Amino acid sequence: MAGGNWTSQNKARPGAYVDVSSNSLTAAGSDTSRGVVFWIHSGSFGWGKNGVTEVGGGSDFKALFGVDINSNELAALNEILKGAPKSVLVFNSNAGNKATATSDVLPWVFTAKYAGEKGNSVKVSVYRDATDTTKLDVATFFGTELVNTQSVRNASELKSNAYLDVQATSASQGDDGRALIDAVSSTITLNLSGGTTVLSEDLLAEINHATETMNFNVLTAAGADKDANIHLMVYNTIKSLRENDGLKVTGVVPGSDNFDYDYEGISVVQNGVKLLNDNELPETVAAGYFAGVSAAADINESLTYRSYPGAVDVVPRFSNSDTEKALLAGKIVFTARRDGSVVIEQDINSHHTYSVSKNQYFRKNRVLRVLDEIANNTHDTYEKQFIGKVDNNPQGRDVFKANRITYLTGLQAQGAIQNFVPDDITVEPGADKDAVVMTLAVQPTDSMEKLYAKITVQ
Repeated sequence: MAGGNWTSQNKARPGAYVDVSSNSLTAAGSDTSRGVVFWIHSGSFGWGKNGVTEVGGGSDFKALFGVDINSNELAALNEILKGAPKSVLVFNSNAGNKATATSDVLPWVFTAKYAGEKGNSVKVSVYRDATDTTKLDVATFFGTELVNTQSVRNASELKSNAYLDVQATSASQGDDGRALIDAVSSTITLNLSGGTTVLSEDLLAEINHATETMNFNVLTAAGADKDANIHLMVYNTIKSLRENDGLKVTGVVPGSDNFDYDYEGISVVQNGVKLLNDNELPETVAAGYFAGVSAAADINESLTYRSYPGAVDVVPRFSNSDTEKALLAGKIVFTARRDGSVVIEQDINSHHTYSVSKNQYFRKNRVLRVLDEIANNTHDTYEKQFIGKVDNNPQGRDVFKANRITYLTGLQAQGAIQNFVPDDITVEPGADKDAVVMTLAVQPTDSMEKLYAKITVQ
C-alpha cells in the first residue's frame, strides 16, 4: 500500500499520495473505521502470545496475559478501555519457552498455552470421577485458581483449554489411553516446569512490522516510565507512518522534560488523576485513557471538557497560569472542576510551532481527525476503485471528482466540514501519463470552546 506526503511528482509505486497543509497563519457522510488502539506493553507479562493480541472490555485478561485487568501491570490497558475503543491491539514480547509436564502413568503431555515463567504456576490434578468411576476428572489450576475441569473416559476426549495444551502420548494411541486411565487409583498432581520469560532480540523490528501491517487509529506505550525511550519510538513511528506510508494515525505519550514533540500526530498528557478509590494514576497511565477516548472519538466531535470516568481529582493540580502555559506548549491537561468531576481541558496535540503550511488549527485534534479522515478515505478509495481500473482522461478524472464531491458532501452533512462547494475541488492530469493531481480546499468544523459574554445591567 503506497502513500505518504509528496512535494514533487516523482513516486515509483502506484498509490495515493496526499499532502495536507494550510494556506495562511491567520485563517484558521463518511463511513469511518475508528476505534482501535495499538498498545505497546513495555517489558513482558511472562505469559501470553508473543506479538499482538486483540482484546476488548469482555476479554479474559488472566487467560491472555496472566494477570487481572485491575492489576498494576494492566493499569494502562484498563484506562485505555475506559475510553471505550472498539478494540485494543496489545503488543507483548514473550519469546521464551513453554512449561511442560508429563507422567508415565498418564496418557497425556501437558504444555502451557504460552511461553513465560508464569507457565510454571500451571498445575494439573487428575483423580477418579466421584459419580462415574470409569472416568477421570482432570483439573487445571493457574496458581491457586481452578480454571478448567473436564471428565473423560478416553485420552482423546481431553481437550486443550485457555491455559493448557493437551496432546495424547504415542503410548496411548492403541487403546485411546484406556489402560492408563483405568489404572489410576489415587490423585496425581503434575506441576508444569521449564517456562522462561525472554524478550525478543528483534523487539523494535517486530513492533515496527506490527504497526506497519495492522490497522489502528492511536498508538501508545502508556504505562511505561515517562522518560522511557519507547515513547520516542512511538513518535518516530507515527511520524514515519503519517509522512512516508500515508497512514494518518496518531500517538499518545506522557509529558517528558527531555523532549518537545511539537508534532500534530502526537498528543502529550501532562498530568495524572486520582480515582474514587484514592488510587493516583501518573500521567503515563492516564495517557491510556486519552489514547482510548481519542481512538473512539468520531470525526465530528471534540474531546474538550470530556469527563474522565471514575476520576475525582488531578495529580498534580495546575494553577490557571500553569494550565495556560501547558496548553500553549501543546499539552493535554486534566482539570478538576468544582462539581467534583475531572475533564480534558482542551482536545489538542503537541503542535505549537506554527508555519504557513501548518498553522494553529492543526493543533486541534477535532480538526486533525477530519483532515486525517479525508486523507485516509481518499487514499483507500483511490486504491480500491481507481488504480488500474479507470482511464486517466477527462471522463475518468470527472468520475473521481464526482466520487470525492459525494463523499465531502456527506462529511458536510455530518458537521465535520462546512462551506464546501463543488468548485473547491479540482482533478487535473499530472506530470506523467498515469498521474492525477487533486487539489481540495476544505474548512473543518471546530467545536464551541470559548464564550466571550457581555452582559449589560439596565
